[in-house]
Amino acid sequence: MRTFIYSQDENKLMLGGSLQYITSNQKYINTDWKFVDFSFSPKFGFFINANSLVGLETGISYIKQMDYDGYGYNENTLFNLSAFYRYQNQVINNFNYFIEPNFGRLFIKDSELRYYNIGADFGILYSITNKLNIEIKLAGLDYSIYWYKDSEYKTEEFNIKYDLIQPNLGIKYYF
Repeated sequence: MRTFIYSQDENKLMLGGSLQYITSNQKYINTDWKFVDFSFSPKFGFFINANSLVGLETGISYIKQMDYDGYGYNENTLFNLSAFYRYQNQVINNFNYFIEPNFGRLFIKDSELRYYNIGADFGILYSITNKLNIEIKLAGLDYSIYWYKDSEYKTEEFNIKYDLIQPNLGIKYYF
């Protein structure tokens, strides 16, 4: 679950973020495969007018997974930094929509991997009160490119995210 704290007036700050814990255990032919991911991503922003916000999101993740051969674990610490712009506008009464383009970079501790991402998210906001909103991210687009330093091979990915079964749900508080 994500929690967002925004200000609804011009020239105010926004503070929010996400906390995530994922664990997975799978059994293969002769091996039990395990995966753990713990992530924390604070988000900061500044309203430039009543409908627009610019800001930064940072994040740190710790990932531990069993090696594919089943003999030992691989551990990584990841840090990400991304800039975003959010436009939100009222549809009817207490319902608003938002579009949030972003650009970011992922850093992996002790790794030569170069990873960049550009994307956009789309969602709906519902105002419970003038200070409290619920946010649902419904869809998104992402383009990523990554490669290892001094390597001639690059990987490019384009993803369309759309999940009505497990949408990204958040709470916004204005102050």
